[in-house]
Amino acid sequence: MKIGILGCGWLGLPLALHLKSDDNIILGSTTQESKLTLLQEQGISPFQIQITPQVIKGQMHDFLEDLEALVIDFPPRVRSRSADLFLDEMGLLIDTLEAAQHLQKIIYVSSTSVFQNTTDFKVYDESYVFSEEDQANSALVKAELMLEKHLAERVKIIRCGGLIGPDRHPVKYLSGRMNVANPDAPVNMTYQKDAISVCQEVLYNFDALPASVFHAVDSDELTRQQFYQKAAAEFLITEPQFDHQHEQEGKRVLSTQTIASLNNSLM
Repeated sequence: MKIGILGCGWLGLPLALHLKSDDNIILGSTTQESKLTLLQEQGISPFQIQITPQVIKGQMHDFLEDLEALVIDFPPRVRSRSADLFLDEMGLLIDTLEAAQHLQKIIYVSSTSVFQNTTDFKVYDESYVFSEEDQANSALVKAELMLEKHLAERVKIIRCGGLIGPDRHPVKYLSGRMNVANPDAPVNMTYQKDAISVCQEVLYNFDALPASVFHAVDSDELTRQQFYQKAAAEFLITEPQFDHQHEQEGKRVLSTQTIASLNNSLM
């Protein structure tokens, strides 16, 4: 299969390499000219593409031209800028994909941040239907709904939680910190290997899967305090100290339907 990875970052590049090892032809995009050689050396056909709120810069037409499948994985950066800028970018991308009718298998890597934190630690699964309030308060929700509205059965969404991989673990940033919030809230983590596995399974079984939303969240039911204390012990670093005095909020995100439909165990 000829597969494009739009965004060869922390998840996109390992995904591209994994799919390439399974005899797929991989095209990869990056915003950085300096990264083009790296992609080429890894056997990935490189394209420099940058999606801005005003225009898509680079070789997008050539990138999409002969693809059989596309994985979209670039950060929305809604915390560091206006959410409207991200939605403008998504609008331009969707317009481009609507015109690329040959492309019938599109995966969008989203985030469990689409779900609201609550004081009662609300539980969400893949079938959750967003309320009008959810839609009004979250650009991430709006982006998902835009994709579903305009691309319909051509798109499937995979939501990831907090990202963990060989070179990335959040406990390293919290080591020794005091008064860390929400100690009793559930953690919703996604291991890089599991995200890759879910992406691959959805790609390979795209037409046979009736669902349009999947979760790549680890099934361990740990609180934040339990998770970070365990991780600190494994890394032999100072564990963070938690704040039990103030009101807590959080959520629990389930991957039950994804595990059942893909026959995949997220452990």
